[in-house]
Amino acid sequence: MASMKIDNKLNKSDFLKIKEALDDDSINTIELLKEINHGFVEVAPLTIAPSGKGYVVQTRIVFDDPIGNTVCLNTNIKEIGIKKSTSRINLELRKPIVDDEEIEKDITYGLSLIEKVVNYSCEIRSEECSDNFIVDSKFVERQIEKSKREKDVELRNEKLEPFAVVHADSGFELRVQSLNLVPVYEEYDRFSLYGGKKAFILLPRSFAMKLLTCEQNSLIPEEQFSENERKVLNDYVKKKYIRSAKVAGKTCYFALDENTRTYLIKALRTNT
Repeated sequence: MASMKIDNKLNKSDFLKIKEALDDDSINTIELLKEINHGFVEVAPLTIAPSGKGYVVQTRIVFDDPIGNTVCLNTNIKEIGIKKSTSRINLELRKPIVDDEEIEKDITYGLSLIEKVVNYSCEIRSEECSDNFIVDSKFVERQIEKSKREKDVELRNEKLEPFAVVHADSGFELRVQSLNLVPVYEEYDRFSLYGGKKAFILLPRSFAMKLLTCEQNSLIPEEQFSENERKVLNDYVKKKYIRSAKVAGKTCYFALDENTRTYLIKALRTNT
């Protein structure tokens, strides 16, 4: 029977990078392994985050059946930092100082724990579990950068929410951070107090898809759009991203320009 494999390719320099990110207070949380959900066993992301002057590595494993104690017993898990019940296993490894060697031990232990528990859960239910995960230098670098960007947005007090205007160096980094929103360039803000000089408006995916229906010969009446959507549309008319016309006394929108259309299609694909 196929089993899940977590290929831990992290080296000494990777754990040192994690230590440095924790030390300089530039991150909130680094996700080291994404959520795993097989229905009968669900694993929350394995993360490391600052905690006081130290750090915490944590995850949560929830079982559909009351097998938590049995799993721990039969997989020979060293119950370090573990709180268990019949339906779950919580891992929480707290250390008072940030040390790269301790970080290496705790992350390695967390990844190994998840692999053992998920595979045993699949085995006792005779379920296939052929997921393969690679945790390597490139992955950790991406996760550290993602966390830094999220912390940067937090410090700016800019919320990633529908129709918000936020600053960033590129639309791509915003697409990575806000999967249900599509950032569209607004302007270059030379007065911004922060690193990101470009301003973007965050459009809901549903609205971005609705914009794509505004073709050359299709007149979409304004009542099909919400108040926030109409504000964006009227701004886009001024910028000539889209056209509008009065039909029977009502405003209709049509002819989304090709550059905007191409960008939205690309952004929507990136967010899936």
